[in-house]
This record gives sequence, structure tokens and C-alpha cells, in this order.
Amino acid sequence: MPEQTASELLTRLAQKAKAAEESAAAVRAKNHAALEARCNAIETSLEESEAELEAEAEQAKSKMGQMNRTLHGHLAEKRAAIKADLDAQKASKDAKRAIRRADNAESDAVLAVGFALDAIETAEYEVINAVLARAEADALAPA
Repeated sequence: MPEQTASELLTRLAQKAKAAEESAAAVRAKNHAALEARCNAIETSLEESEAELEAEAEQAKSKMGQMNRTLHGHLAEKRAAIKADLDAQKASKDAKRAIRRADNAESDAVLAVGFALDAIETAEYEVINAVLARAEADALAPA
């Protein structure tokens, strides 16, 4: 999979959020055919995403493991580090260091958007699956 820019990933995120909104509307309207079609589309998309993630897993494995281990405590540290880095950057004229920092920040943003995309799609799939399971249970339950 070619590397996507943060802008491209945000556009994809907006599209997935819109699809989730449409699924929610179908849930409210109890449109089972639309929900089943969307569920099938999500399953296909998840399978494609899984294949893409497996291809990229080796590259991101160490970084993702570290992020998962340090996520909660890392936010406060990151804010402090950003402030310290901004202060240091004002004093520094090292262009290579600035380029490296920008590349790292862009890479972190792309990874975070990717996590958000997968989380939205998985949540939508689980909601639809729950609604369909409840509809099936209601249909099979004695009146």
C-alpha cells in the first residue's frame, strides 16, 4: 500500500464517519437490508484493511508496541516535550534536526489517523452486528 498523507487519511476518516452515520440512520429506520449490505461491505473492507495491515505490520511492530505500552502516560510527557522542543527549536538553527522532527511528527499523525479509521470501522461493525443479532433473536423469540 502506498504511503498516504495525513490529508488523504483524514479524508478517508471523514468518509468512514459518514458511512457510520448512514448506518446509524439505517438502525433508527430498522432498515435490515441496508444494514446487512453495509455489514457485508464493512466485512470486505475489514478484510482488505487486515491484508494491508499485515503487509505493514513488520515496519510498525516496534513502534505500535511502544505506543500501546506508553499511551496513557505518554500524553502529558509529549506535551511537555513539545513545549521543550519548541523552545529549543527557537534557539536552534539546525535544519536537519527540524526536518527529522517534522518527519517524525507527520509519521505519528498518519499512524494515529490509521488507528482512528480502524476503531470507527470496527465500532460500526459491532453496532450493526448487535442490531442484526437482536433482530434475529426477536424474530425467533415466542410472541
